Amino acid sequence: MTKKLLKSSIITLILIMTFMVNTSVFADAGVQLGEVKVVVKIDTIQKKGIDVNFKMEGANSTKKTDDKGEILFTNAGIGDFIITPYEFNFNGDKYLSLEEEYTGTTINNETVLVNIEYKKAKKVTFESDDKKISEELVRHGKPVDKPTDPKKEGYKFEGWQLDGVNYDFSKFVTEDITLVAVWSENTTDPDPVDPVDPNPEPKPEEPKPEEPETKPDKDNTDYSSILWNWRHDSTVEIKTSTHRAYINGYPDGTIRPQGEITRGEVAAIIARLHADAADVDYGVETNYSDVQSTDWYAKYISYVSDKGLMKGYEDESFRPEEKISRAEYATVVARFKNLDEVDSKFDDSKEHWAEGYIGAVYSKGWISGYPDGTFKPNAYISREEVVKMTNGMLGRKVNTEGLGELSINKFTDLEYGTWSYYEMIEASNSHKYLDDKKESETWKEVL
Repeated sequence: MTKKLLKSSIITLILIMTFMVNTSVFADAGVQLGEVKVVVKIDTIQKKGIDVNFKMEGANSTKKTDDKGEILFTNAGIGDFIITPYEFNFNGDKYLSLEEEYTGTTINNETVLVNIEYKKAKKVTFESDDKKISEELVRHGKPVDKPTDPKKEGYKFEGWQLDGVNYDFSKFVTEDITLVAVWSENTTDPDPVDPVDPNPEPKPEEPKPEEPETKPDKDNTDYSSILWNWRHDSTVEIKTSTHRAYINGYPDGTIRPQGEITRGEVAAIIARLHADAADVDYGVETNYSDVQSTDWYAKYISYVSDKGLMKGYEDESFRPEEKISRAEYATVVARFKNLDEVDSKFDDSKEHWAEGYIGAVYSKGWISGYPDGTFKPNAYISREEVVKMTNGMLGRKVNTEGLGELSINKFTDLEYGTWSYYEMIEASNSHKYLDDKKESETWKEVL
């Protein structure tokens, strides 16, 4: 997890973790939407599974490590043992508990000291004329989304400022801040308007070059949106397009943004996106020893393998049930868009087998590193990180203004104000939209 650069409210707890025993953590009631960093001092480890049970005052989480997992620590000493948080409720408050991202390690010494740091969520308040407009909770070390520009009669909105300085919305939020709207008075007279010819001659539409995309020549454009023109004796067709949802929620009403995703699930997502279809009709035969023709993901794995989007391992396996790493998914995205390899700027990715792909995707702005300057290529990628990278690759983006008053699919664990809220909404709702070259698509209908 990340090491924060600025001051934060930190609660440090010590827990004793022994082989095959329970551990306990007691959280302060003020800790919400936090992140967890665990530093483990280990003498020796082996590549085997271990059951670890975390108990947090009324909430339990048990994770059994994968015997095939990667060894995090190859030498005795101190290393980072990262645990991805997930939400649970306790006494009416929402927390992020400890979970996931264990690799196959067995702790052989009897006890291990684990320091846990909780980073409280940060509050971003938007004000205008000394009045609060809105307020958002942001994860420590994540940027806050820029809101829709406010309006004020007789004034022009100039932007948001922090302590009298224009605010950069790409900056990481590491403390509570208040952003103030800056206005300038409209003092100039309106420009005169030329008279309009009531019977203008139609002008031929100037063709615009289309950017090449890696998908079949298929038009998903829809001309169902019809408006009357100004003369009321003919109609104007408004060009809309369709985006299909590519990630789904669970039967319990959650979508689990911080959850992980398997290689088989990624194969299904990428195959449908690449084919630009709700599903793919493809052969199920593969050369992988662990993929059978009766497996639900067989046709997707066959598709992505034939298209060169995903590859198997040297032992002729595909490992469809294994979680996919950040480096592996960056590689899939780079292959999807046929990107040239670029040197990575992250020290922990240099000389990594996926360095060129990581550098290529990062150079496009589709994925970020962590505030401590690392990329963590071997860490399992979360569902929200997959969605952010995929939306960036596809040029898909929506915000409050773009959604308008439409009713969208909602999930119990997807909270407004989190950094991935709109990314997950974009990915999980099939919709028709207008691409009017703004910061957001304008959604016309949720399908």
